[in-house]
Amino acid sequence: MRAVTFQEPGKVLVTDVAEPEISDAGDAIVQIDATGVCGSDLHIYHGRVQIEPGFTIGHEYVGTVLAAGDAVQNVAVGDRVLGCFQTACGHCFFCRRGWFHKCDSSRTFGHGAALGALQGAVGWWMVASGLADRIEVSQYRLATHLVLACLIYVALLWTAQRWDKPPTSAVPARIRFGAVALLILVLVQIYLGAIVAGLRAGRIYNTWPLIDGALVPDPARLFFNAPLWRNFFENTLTAQFDHRMLAYAIWIVALLHVFGVARAMKKGLALTGAVLLALAVTLQAALGIWTLLMVAPLSLALLHQAMAMVVLTVATVHAASVAEREPGSFLSSARTADPVVGDATGAAR
Repeated sequence: MRAVTFQEPGKVLVTDVAEPEISDAGDAIVQIDATGVCGSDLHIYHGRVQIEPGFTIGHEYVGTVLAAGDAVQNVAVGDRVLGCFQTACGHCFFCRRGWFHKCDSSRTFGHGAALGALQGAVGWWMVASGLADRIEVSQYRLATHLVLACLIYVALLWTAQRWDKPPTSAVPARIRFGAVALLILVLVQIYLGAIVAGLRAGRIYNTWPLIDGALVPDPARLFFNAPLWRNFFENTLTAQFDHRMLAYAIWIVALLHVFGVARAMKKGLALTGAVLLALAVTLQAALGIWTLLMVAPLSLALLHQAMAMVVLTVATVHAASVAEREPGSFLSSARTADPVVGDATGAAR
């Protein structure tokens, strides 16, 4: 069989490749009748997406089913089918509702075996920093790995929340802005917390409310590294001071947000979410102070980190619940406008 294969950036070849075979009961073999060049194929061609040399590229096709495994139920031999750039499991929460583009196990078809493993790659990048010359991982890489995991978590929560019913009453723009701003601040604070953890800065300067004998330490001790930016990531005093100051700021903003929502909305889910977020932030701040004063024992440090995820969860759900939504359902409009979904062959399934 002939196929277009990636060789290196700027070079693809039509080469002979092995005929496909059914290797799993859920597999199907499709004879491609027509296809085209997608914009994402160009990312591969220009080297912006890395895949293995020799990999067969291409997606977004129409074709005919030639063979199907025993577990395949939605298509049969002879069916005309349409393929898109994503694969879907067909069984998760989203797939069971027809939202295949939201599949928990979604991968990009025709983009190599490794695409989709960004978090794992960053995890290894982090671990590798502690395999030579040092016995702990780099605080830079630790923070990057943690925040990437949090961003994935936020995206999942946000997506799930957006499929829920929209607010019954209009939410003022300033309330939406405040909710999203709090979510961003929480993510930044988690990043700073990872820097503190990577530097083990929680085991020093274990006094509160003073730090290094003052509310605001001597600038000469805060910024003695050169260049200046290194102090924010490598100076234990600066890292802990930044973490404290942002905690105070988040707590104040969370309280102001509650008052703003109470004045604008009076009652409802928006107010409930704002109150829960303020309570979670207050508890997390108290827990952080306790952990600091006890010189960061492992049990309290883990509890502090777990509580950070609770705060992030509440902040994400609250922000997503008040965010502006398009009128009408995306799915309803997509199902109405897409002629393939209504095809008698069931090709899109």
